Amino acid sequence: MASSSKPPLDDPRRTTGSPKMKTRENAKDTLCRNVTIYGRCRYEDKGCAFNHDPLKVNAANQADKYG
Repeated sequence: MASSSKPPLDDPRRTTGSPKMKTRENAKDTLCRNVTIYGRCRYEDKGCAFNHDPLKVNAANQADKYG
């Protein structure tokens, strides 16, 4: 039977902490896909980084076009 070996604790490939989640720089300017598809986002109060107010996004887009 083959045994699976774990890397030693002093292995340089191991990180000291968990990796950071990738964030989008313009996430607050982007309307959440869940709001677009379903009309609401169940993760809005649980850390979803996107915008959940469609009126705010539309106003920003209008300002970019005409401003």
